[in-house]
Amino acid sequence: MTEFKVRCYKTNSTGDSIGAEVVIYDGEDVIDKITLVDQTRLDELTSKLDNLDSTYISVRELKDILTNSLRKNTINATLFNGITSDKFLKIENIPNYTYTPKSHSSTTAEYGLGTNSVYGHVKTIDNLNSETFRNGEALSAKQGYVLDEKITDLKGSFSPTKIDSDEIRHSKWKLYKSGNVVSLHIVEWHANSQARDMYFPTNLKIPDNCLPPTKIYIDDVVVGSQHIVVHEDGGISAFISSGGNGVFHGQASWITMEE
Repeated sequence: MTEFKVRCYKTNSTGDSIGAEVVIYDGEDVIDKITLVDQTRLDELTSKLDNLDSTYISVRELKDILTNSLRKNTINATLFNGITSDKFLKIENIPNYTYTPKSHSSTTAEYGLGTNSVYGHVKTIDNLNSETFRNGEALSAKQGYVLDEKITDLKGSFSPTKIDSDEIRHSKWKLYKSGNVVSLHIVEWHANSQARDMYFPTNLKIPDNCLPPTKIYIDDVVVGSQHIVVHEDGGISAFISSGGNGVFHGQASWITMEE
């Protein structure tokens, strides 16, 4: 059974109805609704709808204006999101615009640390104390210099230097030094001494920067029972047995405490 229900939805200050709503039911189902309004209000609404196109812009027109892809529209907004226009950068000014970048110095890892697999921020270390790899640390140029000095000194220690000292200058005696290693070579030295079975001075001396830490014996490798002794103070003496010929051949090396 069709049923009509009428409801007044607005009244004026004098109690007169301004509008009403008629709802048509078929049982409990709503078939339709009819709204009754004041003619003046209806005329006003109709007028606004008739002039809608000339009063408002469409969504598409609004997007075109805001996008301004062809830059045909002059947009002169006083504020954008509460910020004045001079706070924004124009497209044509980008190539010539310079600015002070934000400092990336930090005592934390907030900007990301450089590792052995990724790029990142590092701090320079001015010492050689780290025994393990650490992310975000790089050796300073000064420490590179220190290492280079050490390498140069090490290379120098492998390059023997002939010692030409007046104390041991002799055509048959050759003294070399490499770092703290000293090497003495004697080849066919004629002692020119008649002394036998006793030590006698050679009048040669090891320089102070080549002194041995203890007494050194150099045995004759050609004729036995004769030898040379290098003392801690650098003095050199020789011993020739009664059967020796006084011709010496020998070689000895030692570590000196002197640089």
